[in-house]
Parts: sequence; structure tokens; C-alpha cells
Amino acid sequence: MRRELPAVGAEVITNNGRARILSQSILTQQLVVEMEDHRRVMINATDVLTVLESKGSRRREPKDRPDASNSADSAGRNRTNPRRRANRPPSSEDQT
Repeated sequence: MRRELPAVGAEVITNNGRARILSQSILTQQLVVEMEDHRRVMINATDVLTVLESKGSRRREPKDRPDASNSADSAGRNRTNPRRRANRPPSSEDQT
């Protein structure tokens, strides 16, 4: 039943205009959508005329994902978040 519904995040055309899917109710075949005028309404899946973009069905990999071949990472050490590093005093490990 879930495969019949547009994915969460998909842009669709409904009987009432263009909308984006916010959530699905699989058993009742209903969708919560955000219309172009930012109203959030629940509609029946049968009210969807066309699926324009299906953003929710694709998994995106982060662009700045650490490389697994990095020697520090393969040694079992985690990388430090640069934002967190800037907010703490320097340690002896930072100076090497």
C-alpha cells in the first residue's frame, strides 16, 4: 500500500493546486500536504493528479563524508567536529 503513495517530500499537483507531501497515512491512503500558500491540509491519495518531483524516495549521501582510507579514522579515532573544536580551549593533541 505504501508504494502506491507519493513519497514524503515529493512535489505533486492536486485537485486544489501544487503541494508538497509532508506525511502519509498508509492504511487510510491519506496525505498531509503543504499547499503553495503554506496551508497544511489532509487529502486523499486519489486527489493527487501528478507527481512532479519525488525527493523523498532518494537517499542522499553527505558531500563532506570522511574518507574511510584516512589513517586516523582507520586507527579507530573519530574526527572532531570543527565547530566544536573552535569553542574549546586547545589541548596538547591539537598542537601536534
